[in-house]
Amino acid sequence: MNESIYGLKVFVDDRICVKVERKQVRFPRSSKVRIRKKWARQRKNFSEKVAHVAYRQGQNLFVSTEIYKSLKNGLGDEIKTHPLFKEEGPAE
Repeated sequence: MNESIYGLKVFVDDRICVKVERKQVRFPRSSKVRIRKKWARQRKNFSEKVAHVAYRQGQNLFVSTEIYKSLKNGLGDEIKTHPLFKEEGPAE
């Protein structure tokens, strides 16, 4: 899906822009490596955190579907002050 918002081409792609972070929250009482490896294989011992990110590369903007929906619904003046939409000036 290609569209233009504020002069930027917007590409919607969840494979690139949705990050899942897994962190082990439950640990066995035993400190043996064999037991810890068994616990590390079980999914119930982890918590997952989903993060939606946006990448800007030149005049292209890569966003997830959640970010695209919020852009389409309109953020008013917030979108103009967001760092992704600021003009890139020469490096000083």
